[in-house]
Amino acid sequence: MRRFTILSLMGLVLILALAIAALRNANDYWAGGLLLATPLLLCGALVGASCGEGRSRARRLGFAVFGWAYFALAFLGLSEGNLAKLPTSWLLISIHQRVAPLQTFTYTVTGTMSGQMGQGTVFVSSGSPGPMANTLTATPNARWVAANPPGPAVAQGWKAILPGAANYDAFSTVGHCLFALLAGLLGAVIARWFERRWAATITDEAP
Repeated sequence: MRRFTILSLMGLVLILALAIAALRNANDYWAGGLLLATPLLLCGALVGASCGEGRSRARRLGFAVFGWAYFALAFLGLSEGNLAKLPTSWLLISIHQRVAPLQTFTYTVTGTMSGQMGQGTVFVSSGSPGPMANTLTATPNARWVAANPPGPAVAQGWKAILPGAANYDAFSTVGHCLFALLAGLLGAVIARWFERRWAATITDEAP
């Protein structure tokens, strides 16, 4: 029993280390790896549930069902607009905007034709999701002046903790894969609780 507990603890530490490394160094490699590994783990749990029995079957089935539900919701079911409404997406977007905050610029564009002259204020953040991320094309006569740069202490603090969050596409993919696995763990706990109640009911009804 002690050996099993130590191995389980070592496995948990390894999984946490990989999760932290994936979030800190989020890039296309990490995103692609987790995008492949997550459904494989969920499929493995489903196969294990079909071949197991008792407590192990309940945990594996709960892990597979809840994990697949979130994975399908994040990557297969919802449109990009509806996906952004999930609380987990809010969290990922909030972290990204702290690592790569929106910057305010004033601009003046000059031209030779009527309608090409103007000035104003825009919000620009490279890779930021949402309506505040505007892509502007500067002409040869365009002049940009930074007006309100973000607080360097805040930006650098978050960037030191999670530098990979600056790359939102990869960071979002990694985050949703990890949330799918977290949902699977929650499902395993819920399934185990139901299995205990069912076992207790059978014991009480036995003569």
